[in-house]
Parts: sequence; C-alpha cells; structure tokens
Amino acid sequence: MMFVPRIALFVDAENVTSAKRVGCVIRLLDEVGNLTSRFAYGKPGRAEGWNNDFIRSHGLEYVPVAAVTPSKKNDIVDKQLIVGAMDRLARGEVDVLAIVSGDADYSALVRHARERVSEVWGFALSGNSGNDFRKLFTPGRFFPIDRAHTVEGERDMREEVKRAAAGVRPLISARQKAGAPTVMSEADVEKIKSVLLDAAREITRSARPGAAMATFANSPSSVDMEEIRSFLVSELRKPDARTHYTQLLRLAGGDMPALFRALTDISEESNARDGVLLSAVVVNKSKVPGPGFFVMAQDLGRQFDIGSEDDKRRMWAEELAKAREWARRQDDS
Repeated sequence: MMFVPRIALFVDAENVTSAKRVGCVIRLLDEVGNLTSRFAYGKPGRAEGWNNDFIRSHGLEYVPVAAVTPSKKNDIVDKQLIVGAMDRLARGEVDVLAIVSGDADYSALVRHARERVSEVWGFALSGNSGNDFRKLFTPGRFFPIDRAHTVEGERDMREEVKRAAAGVRPLISARQKAGAPTVMSEADVEKIKSVLLDAAREITRSARPGAAMATFANSPSSVDMEEIRSFLVSELRKPDARTHYTQLLRLAGGDMPALFRALTDISEESNARDGVLLSAVVVNKSKVPGPGFFVMAQDLGRQFDIGSEDDKRRMWAEELAKAREWARRQDDS
C-alpha cells in the first residue's frame, strides 16, 4: 500500500497575499497527501481574493491577527503561526510540514521541524525569500510559486510536488533504520515548552489592557462586555457546555482580536470575583481552548504543565466544571 503523507499547512497571508497562488498550493497538496491541518494567518482586513467563499472552499482556518502598530511589520502573525505549527509538531501527527512564506523569521521553526518530521516544504515567491532561508528546507523541497496562478505554472508545479510526495518516507521508519531515538528527549520537550510559552505569552499580553492599544485601534467601540459575559454564562448552564469562538464573533463586530481581549478581560474579572474562568466554555476547531486561555490560566495561578497536552486538558476540565457549577448556583439563587 502506498504511503500517503500527512501534511500540515501553515500560510503567512501577509507574506504571500495572492489567494490564487495559495489556492494552487492547497489543491496540489490535497492531491498528493492527507492535508490534516490548513491554517492561514493575516490581518483582519484580508487581501484581495481572501473572501469567505475562498476560505470555505479550500477548507482553510483563517486566523486574523491585528498588528501592534500599523507602521511596523506584523510580527504577531509570525508568532501565531509558530505557536500553531509547534503545537502540531508536538502532537507527532505530521509527516510533512508545509510553510507558505519566504520570511526568514521562520528559520528557527524550519530547523526544529527538520528534526521532528519526515520533510519540511516551503512555498514562496522568489523575490520574497533569501537563499539562506531556502536552504533550510528539505533539499529540493522549496517551491517558487511565481507562476502558480497560471494554468501552465500549476501544471509544472504539480509534477514537482508529485515527485516530492513520492519521496516522503515515514519518519519513525527512517529513524529506526538510522538507530536514532524515535521519541523526543527531555531537553527537546523543554525546548518546545519554552518556545510555545514565550510566544503565547507575548501574543496574549498584546491583547490585554495596558499593552500597545494600537493593536485594537480599529476594533469596534460598541463591544458589549456584559452581552458577551451573559452569553458565556448561558452556555455554561447547558448540559454539554461548549461554544465555538465563532459563535461569539458577532458580539465583537466580527473582530477576532477584540473578542479574544474581551474573553481575557471577562475571565480575569470572574476569577478575581468568584474564582472561576468563564471563558473556559469557549473552544476552537479542535474542541479545546486556544493557547491564550492556557497562558492566562497560568498567569492567574493555575497549576499545570503548559507543555503537556494531557495536563492542559486536565486543568481545563477542572476549570470548566468549576465554571458550570458556579453558573448553576446563579440559577438557584
């Protein structure tokens, strides 16, 4: 039976803004592998072509990230992408990590991924990527996408990507043949935990009061904190308390950063007043809270290992149960 690689795709939509080129990459990866993850990170006001139809038709999860200051490069996008990619790598469910960006800020991520997965592929415009960065990827696996928006360009890329996919081998088998360890060392685990924690803290901190307020300069001034809080309490009273964050977006005027900031503020307030985290009821596509929740929980004194998925889930289950019990008592009073 032919080996079908599991591919995790991460797109820097600020570095590669062409929806047509990104669409080509997704189609080709879908043809040669099992595209288990497909994330794009970019500004809330998307580039031309990045409409809801494009995102839905390509199965993308688009993560809007507001810049700290409009005049500077949005390095929060880089950090969000790195956190997402590191999370997938830590799960050990990826054979190929595909990065659509020519930004050398991802150099450390590529180097780390080369140790964790079978291959790391890069896709970018020739003029947006330096030679040193291209050399970091698996040899022969950096694909210029200058002509990917044309019929001829996509046809040529298809042949290159097919050849690349045919050469992918399961990582564990390759390591076993080389006599290398098939599990992460304690030092590697600590390195992953440190990178994830530092990046997630910076992302979350930028969304808090007192941080660079320019991050939310374009957020709607009519965000109703009480309405969001009431929605969370209502969800917590349901038998199977869970709500996807997109259900709350309309209460924040469609502004994702404003929503995340509101959830952080509400949980900090409910923790100070009642010792519960109301935002524990909010989950993402993986049916667990996002990394910002866990950073906040640790900052508020919750004891758990942020580098352990099992320990994070344990802590979250406890906090969700506490918040549900608190909500039930409000009904009784």
